[in-house]
Amino acid sequence: MSRKALKPVAALAAEARRINDRNLDIRLPEPSAKDEISDLSRTLNQMLERIDRAFASVRTFTGNASHELRTPISLMRTEIEVALYRPRDSQEYRAILSRLHEETLRMTNLVENLLSLARADGGAETIALVSIPVGDLFQKVVGNWNDAMKRAMLDFNVEIKGEDLALLGDRHLLPRLLSILLENACKYTPPGGSVKLCAAVVGSRIVISVVDSGIGIDPGQKPRIFDRFYRATNAGNHAPAGSGLGLALAKWIADRHGTELIVESEPGRGSCFSVSLGRTHIAFHATHAFDTSHTGSAGARNCLS
Repeated sequence: MSRKALKPVAALAAEARRINDRNLDIRLPEPSAKDEISDLSRTLNQMLERIDRAFASVRTFTGNASHELRTPISLMRTEIEVALYRPRDSQEYRAILSRLHEETLRMTNLVENLLSLARADGGAETIALVSIPVGDLFQKVVGNWNDAMKRAMLDFNVEIKGEDLALLGDRHLLPRLLSILLENACKYTPPGGSVKLCAAVVGSRIVISVVDSGIGIDPGQKPRIFDRFYRATNAGNHAPAGSGLGLALAKWIADRHGTELIVESEPGRGSCFSVSLGRTHIAFHATHAFDTSHTGSAGARNCLS
């Protein structure tokens, strides 16, 4: 009787021993009877489904990362081989070195984003919340982007609605978040357009927005713009240069701050990315969790108007 009663359990164990990392699509048989055995089988199948998705995500991430790294490495190798093919004058060498420098900068940015996302997935990326004056935050970011906006022939403006504003955030992650959003705006805004970085008080929170007059986002692509390695195409159906990791990292930074990265966009009218952060007094410092019950899109609506 004992052997007969445990026979279904033995069958499940035998089937489970067949499953490894190469055949995670296999599922255990689920008996039609509504008993403990069928419940156990369903639970194990649900666990296998989660493991399968995790493995698929890692494989996709690794494959995409390899592809993104291979492209700049191939370009650098080609440039070096061409440079060594015959003697050249100093101006030619300088032009080649300039192109190599651009590719190394691209690789550095890609590797930094990959490492940040890998550390985030592993729970190794820490966050320390302190009171940050909005003026200091904007000054640090704007100083890095003024020249880039001029080269892109864009009208770059900063607007802070209020005095002595301070917010609760991480001193290293928030500048990175804003830089990602400004890079995205610069990339998708044609010459002659405008980009605005602004902050405004909404209740007990501060809403920071990056608004551009660029090509906008197609409604069909909008749900995927925060996916890793996804790059939305423009009106000409061409994806701009980039790894497709920036917005995924920006979303993670917003999530760690207990808020949401909100996007509003219309094709041909530009885009607006906003985050709502807790407001503090400039003298206040905190390195602990804070109330996130009022996060959301309040104040971020109609930022394209």
